Amino acid sequence: MLRFIDVIPSRERVLPGESLNILGGAANGGDDVTAEIGVWGRTDGGWRLLMSRTVTVEKGEHKHLYFTLPPELFSEPFWEEDPEEIELIIRDRKPEESENGIMIFIG
Repeated sequence: MLRFIDVIPSRERVLPGESLNILGGAANGGDDVTAEIGVWGRTDGGWRLLMSRTVTVEKGEHKHLYFTLPPELFSEPFWEEDPEEIELIIRDRKPEESENGIMIFIG
């Protein structure tokens, strides 16, 4: 069973046209697991998958996960609005609406 260490952004504010580096982690307390792990984001609506990759986490392993979110994920064409902030979380499934992520400000 995977346990996730939440998003650690390289900074708290992203200017339009900039990418954002994110560090997260997964700890495995059970058998070896291969899973699609993604960065999820939300503005005013529900969680949306921003990017993902397949990762194998061995039994007892704590694996660092690095993602670079491209600039287009922080702009109107992706969200159908110009977001002022985005909440981010790392999971192997769509987060529940009640789950909280880390807030990143835009602009």
